[in-house]
Amino acid sequence: MHDGPPDLTKIGDFGFNAYTGPIFRTNQKAIDERTFLLDVKDHQLDRRGEIHPGLLLSFADTVLGRAAFSHINEERCVTVSLNCNIIGTARRGDRVEGQARVTKQARDIIFVEGTLSVKREAILVGTGIWKRVVS
Repeated sequence: MHDGPPDLTKIGDFGFNAYTGPIFRTNQKAIDERTFLLDVKDHQLDRRGEIHPGLLLSFADTVLGRAAFSHINEERCVTVSLNCNIIGTARRGDRVEGQARVTKQARDIIFVEGTLSVKREAILVGTGIWKRVVS
């Protein structure tokens, strides 16, 4: 059981991600149509009452990384590089939505781009590279 709406699935509620969330994802069948959601709470704010920039970067890593992970059939992968531009902010009570898509794959390297937004206004745009970990 989770504390979100029934059409959402709670993800990453262990380890480090337990402190940043809760994070939810929509349940669309098509992986590239899934949206990740983070409802901003008091413990996620900085002194100005805005979402902490480090939390935005962590959420971006989760959103873009999940796109890479899903693209390679949920095989293990790790972040190689994450480049983000923070162009807006969020406040307590805002819902941050994250979407990402894979732009290219070259063997074990996956290239991803994504956006975090509040009320359809982008607050972060990012690109990243993930590497499939082959055991």
